[in-house]
Amino acid sequence: LDGRCGSVDRPVLSAFRPVPRAQHVEGTMTDTTILERNLSALAARGSVVPDADAADAEPGTRVSLASDGLTLHLHAGQGRIRRLHSAHDPVGEAERFVAPAFSAGEPPLVIVVGVGLGYALDAIERRSARTKVIALEPFPQAVRPFLARRSWERWLDADRLRLLVGPDYRGAAEAWRDVDESAPVVPVVRHPVLAREAQAEMARAQDVAARILQGARANADARRRLGGRYLLNTLRNVPVVARSADVAALFNRCEGV
Repeated sequence: LDGRCGSVDRPVLSAFRPVPRAQHVEGTMTDTTILERNLSALAARGSVVPDADAADAEPGTRVSLASDGLTLHLHAGQGRIRRLHSAHDPVGEAERFVAPAFSAGEPPLVIVVGVGLGYALDAIERRSARTKVIALEPFPQAVRPFLARRSWERWLDADRLRLLVGPDYRGAAEAWRDVDESAPVVPVVRHPVLAREAQAEMARAQDVAARILQGARANADARRRLGGRYLLNTLRNVPVVARSADVAALFNRCEGV
């Protein structure tokens, strides 16, 4: 199986169709320099990549790098092994995978549930230099191959990529800040093979995505309701602050204490 078909839902989008062979796939799984640079870039932003060996996946459900280095295998139990990306054209396939997310124009943000090796991000990159991505990866074993395939430094430097890894999705509580409250809909793209074969893990990831969007709506609503009150209180306090002594006068006052 190489992910040949899928379905399109709103707001969850999914589409895999056979496409012609791509000219080139960037990066290799053995490029430790790329991996280390990506890990450093993530660490500089406070992101921690979990240890894949400590993954808390469902019994018998895990992912591993295929021998061709171009896809991941999902081991779904009972001997079932599924390819997560096309053997012929993973980038071209991903173009079809993300196309519905751009059907109404260039979205400020796309949430990708089930990142794999990141070919969906390659496709987004071809369509937009501005769209941000919150990437939710249910399987920690996929993260290092994802980071070793190509450099994501430009994405990270531009604050276009937030990587959240299961099972705990550390950092998700702050991800609402990436949501543009003026956008009517945030497209959510899910990997169809994972949605079918790893339902429990994908359900948890989609719950995280839903909480992120709910948090963004709640914060936007709070700003609308309380923004005027906060501004008035600030203006009322300006005269008091203006009459107060400069805190610099306390400098070195307690030296040696």
